[in-house]
Amino acid sequence: MALLLLSIKADPAAAAHKERASTIKFNTANSLMLVTATINGKQGTFILDTGAISSLISLELSGLKANSPAMKQGAPSDGYVGEAYEVFVNIEFGHQNIEHLKVFTGNVDGLSKRLGLKCDGLIGQDVLIRFRRISFDYQAQTITLQ
Repeated sequence: MALLLLSIKADPAAAAHKERASTIKFNTANSLMLVTATINGKQGTFILDTGAISSLISLELSGLKANSPAMKQGAPSDGYVGEAYEVFVNIEFGHQNIEHLKVFTGNVDGLSKRLGLKCDGLIGQDVLIRFRRISFDYQAQTITLQ
């Protein structure tokens, strides 16, 4: 009987993960999922890109003063190509506050033009890997991050 009671006792680690879950809204444009994140205290709209290894943020949100040409869509396997710089930023996304994360910054005006709305870059795997589980509810247009 004691063994049975021990086996149904709640796992504190699982409870901690459950408590840290957050749900965020997303929108779509041109079949791309758009989410909100905060970079260095400034909120922006980003494409959630599960195929991007690194996040890419606008020069404006990075705080870097540079005059670089707009990044352009390359071949499908190349993604966006152009001049980008490595910077360290603080990102708030879901319940995660990630300090001093190395990302790329560049002129992302081409993304905004393609979408027909202001886009501040891409949220990639360098941010998404911070979560244990990510689930999408397309009908409710929400993403749950654990």
